[in-house]
Amino acid sequence: MKNMTLCTMLVEQDGEFINHIFLTADTRIIKGERSTENFTDQGQKIFNFTKEVIVAIAGDYSWFLNQIKPIIETKISTLKLSQKTPEYILTIIKEILFTNSSDKQYDLDIFVIIRDVISKNLYSYVLKSSGNFNHQELGKGLHLIGLDTVKQNEFRIAYKKYTEEFKSDPKKPFNDVVPILRTYYALPSEDISTFVTALSIDRTSWRALDIESSPDDGVTWIYDTSMEGIIWSRSVNEREISRTTTNIEKIKYDLNTRMGSSKRSLNKR
Repeated sequence: MKNMTLCTMLVEQDGEFINHIFLTADTRIIKGERSTENFTDQGQKIFNFTKEVIVAIAGDYSWFLNQIKPIIETKISTLKLSQKTPEYILTIIKEILFTNSSDKQYDLDIFVIIRDVISKNLYSYVLKSSGNFNHQELGKGLHLIGLDTVKQNEFRIAYKKYTEEFKSDPKKPFNDVVPILRTYYALPSEDISTFVTALSIDRTSWRALDIESSPDDGVTWIYDTSMEGIIWSRSVNEREISRTTTNIEKIKYDLNTRMGSSKRSLNKR
């Protein structure tokens, strides 16, 4: 079970300090290795281990959900305050990923965002299985994980186009994520869904953003849901049509009942 996905991290930085991060991910999970296999568009790929530690994943979904996520959650929950430094938390995540992948080659890329409990500074990283989960710190700009290099380049080109056309509105605090969302909808790929989830993260809090897309004119509305737990719903014309889940049994059921051939009609843009 894999997530054929594209996750983005938009880092907004003032000098040496990060002041804001937009994290997005689509929701497609496939059964098997090919994008033409059975699929579901309810797979959640952004998770919070604590109020200070958030990740987004692309790759072996069931391995992460069944084996990695519970271990990381348990380990981080037992840390003393003095141990909750970004460096130590990152080391824990890296060691758990590396140790649990040593007997099999898993394919997983992961964004990690950590907010220092003392200074409230934000730190953003990427870990990749191809690099033995050694970390790379990420700075200002747009960062991508998932799909292949060709599709990532297509995304960057489309994002640049929509950014140049876009007019920022300070009265709409989440409006700057619109070019990213429009790029998701415009990218011609059956490997990602148009059910896009988004998270706004700053030095004091994070907010899950629900997104409504009108199929008629492509206009996108963004709602601040401010959920205590990270869950997203999808609405069309103000009616909820689906909701993300981390219930592996529900995901398996969807994968066994929804055929891949129906995916094209859901993915029309």
